[in-house]
Amino acid sequence: MRSPSPAPLTTGLAACAVLAATLAGCTASPAPKAWLASPQAAESTAFGGWVVVEPAGGGDRPAISGELIAISPDSIHVLSASNLVALSMTSTARVTLWGYDSQWHSLGTWTALGTLSAASHGLGLVATVPLLWIIPGSLFTGAASRDAVVSTPHRTWQDLRPYSRFPAGLPPDLDRVALLPKRAPAQ
Repeated sequence: MRSPSPAPLTTGLAACAVLAATLAGCTASPAPKAWLASPQAAESTAFGGWVVVEPAGGGDRPAISGELIAISPDSIHVLSASNLVALSMTSTARVTLWGYDSQWHSLGTWTALGTLSAASHGLGLVATVPLLWIIPGSLFTGAASRDAVVSTPHRTWQDLRPYSRFPAGLPPDLDRVALLPKRAPAQ
C-alpha cells in the first residue's frame, strides 16, 4: 500500500505562508490599543482621528503623533500625550491619519480560517486556496486596512478636516491648556 502524497500538505503550508506574507503588508494604526472608534461609532464621536506628522527635512526632529484637533489655513493642531502642538504646514513632510478602526484583523482571520478549511478539498485545494481564499482575502483585507487612512501629499489638507475634533477650525475661545485627550476604553 502506498502512502499518501505530501503534496496537499506542502501546498497548504505554502498557501498559509503566502497568506501570512500578504497580511503582513496591511496598514496597522499606531494609535493606542482601542483608542480608535469602530466605523459606526466614529460617525458620532466628538474626537478626532489619530495622526502622525513627520517633519520636513528629517533630521533630529521626531514625528508628532496624537489626536487631530484642527486644521488652520497654515497649521495643523495635534493633541499629543503632553500638550496641544501647532505645526506649520510648510515644516511638515507627511501627515498620516487614521480616522477609525477599520477592523481589518477580522477579515484576515476569516481569510486564514477559510484557507485552512480548504484542506478538505484534497488536490483541489491547489486551485481553491489561491482563487477563493488567498487572492480575494488578501485584496479585501489590505483594502480594509487602508480604508481609514488619509495621508498627504496624496490627499489635501482639506481632506483631513472631517477627521478632526474641530472641523471648522480652532474655536476662538478655546482654552488650549484645558483641552483633554480622549481616553481609550478600559480593556
